[in-house]
Amino acid sequence: MKTNLKTVKNDFKKVTSSKSEILLLDLNEKTVAPPAGLVQFLKKASASAPAYARVAQLLKLKEKIAKYNKVSIENVVVFPGSFNALITTFSLINGPKGETLSPAPTFPFYEGYEKFKQIKVKKIVVKNPEKVAEEIIPAISKTVASVYLVNPGNPFGELFSAKEIEKIILALAKENKYVVIDEAYAEYADQTIASWIKKYDNLIVIKTFSKAFGLSGLRLGYVLANPDLVVKLENLRGPSYTLSGLSIQAGIWSLDNLEVVKKYVKQISEAKKDLVEFLGAMNVKFKPSQANFIAIKVNDSALTTKKLAQAGILVKNLSGYPDGGELTKNWIRITMPALKDMSRLKSALKKAI
Repeated sequence: MKTNLKTVKNDFKKVTSSKSEILLLDLNEKTVAPPAGLVQFLKKASASAPAYARVAQLLKLKEKIAKYNKVSIENVVVFPGSFNALITTFSLINGPKGETLSPAPTFPFYEGYEKFKQIKVKKIVVKNPEKVAEEIIPAISKTVASVYLVNPGNPFGELFSAKEIEKIILALAKENKYVVIDEAYAEYADQTIASWIKKYDNLIVIKTFSKAFGLSGLRLGYVLANPDLVVKLENLRGPSYTLSGLSIQAGIWSLDNLEVVKKYVKQISEAKKDLVEFLGAMNVKFKPSQANFIAIKVNDSALTTKKLAQAGILVKNLSGYPDGGELTKNWIRITMPALKDMSRLKSALKKAI
């Protein structure tokens, strides 16, 4: 997706000069300061940061990921970010001719690769998320090698039920095709099918430390899959030193301190409830979301985005979103801020809408 950096820079001139804090509510990152315990841990760990990541470090992280997801260590392969995991996974399972079937709009990781014909994506619009299997299964043609679902979805935050996903997994298993579930926002929805990889060889679950865990800048993600596929993916990713040792240690710390994640998820839930009540009172149309963001409908998304930026709040303009078309026209997506910043967001929205 293209970003007009010049426009953003101009929009923020007044804000930065007045020393106001800019709220980054555009990329669904963690919107509170990192926990003091993590900061202190990283300061100590940074002494070894220039060195390559070691196999022992990676194995320790894989063990903790496996325990967190109730799977075996043989089901885990770690990547430098889930974006890298997605590209590697689909390049492997699709082969040179296979397509990925995906609802549109969705997280457009494939955009650049599709342009150069490295990944082929067949898109359909799912009209009823509650019966997604009824729409996905009939669309599976001979050329489709895999199905991709973000759950909860992005950019709107819809949640597909585990029952519907299982129908798709079973349908594709008959044809030796894969189902890839991107659970980047699973912690916010309190729903995961990660442990299902133990019974479905054609299921792949991709997860990240970038969202609820708050490690977006450290680039750490992972794939959960059957052991044979994990071996292939690990070979394609490369040795342990293709990963950041500091990121691995941060991942270990985070899994050892899950109460921090749970506390943050609870805060986001409270903030979302507050914003939903506000939007309802303002008669603003919005999409019910199970993620850490809410999409709202406005008259002019470009103008609204600009006004919010001038107030020091960066949100995502969904007009022009890849494969969005009319479905995302004049919608904006807002990542939930910290509770302390909610009044500032609501005040800015009143003026901008």
